[in-house]
Amino acid sequence: MGRMPVELNYQLFALFLVLLVVLFVKKDRFIPLFWPSFIWGFLADVVFVMFFGRWLGLFQWVRTLPFDFYGSPVWVNFAWILAMMLFFNFLPKRNGGYVRPLYFFAFALTAALIDQVFYHIGLLKYIRWSPFCRFATVLVWEILAAWNYTRLNPAEFRGRPERDSGKT
Repeated sequence: MGRMPVELNYQLFALFLVLLVVLFVKKDRFIPLFWPSFIWGFLADVVFVMFFGRWLGLFQWVRTLPFDFYGSPVWVNFAWILAMMLFFNFLPKRNGGYVRPLYFFAFALTAALIDQVFYHIGLLKYIRWSPFCRFATVLVWEILAAWNYTRLNPAEFRGRPERDSGKT
């Protein structure tokens, strides 16, 4: 019996995130979460791969054809949309204390671990890169994304929506 082609791990990873989104993101939140997730997931990952991968030559995705988008596997770009949907969906509502920094740390650590998995199965080639670089980059990336998302949705993070007093 033959082995599964290693390139299928891109699709399996994306399908796993689809399953997580279907299980944990409420239906009415899907569309409001999609566009910020598209910007901070797909587009940010394409810029990330072009800058750090292509221009600086720090890492390289391997075996991405025919689903290649500027050196990045489309399935991974798609997976970042789903990952950011989960990130925004579970983003802690309160900014004070230790909960949100711990959430950022856990999300960035997960990204670094997934980076390491792709490296060990041969789909990611480190040139001058490491999981720590991924951790630090994703940490900054998600702090900026959370800052932007909370500014775009202030009522969601205030705790309760403003009431119309009825006065005109």
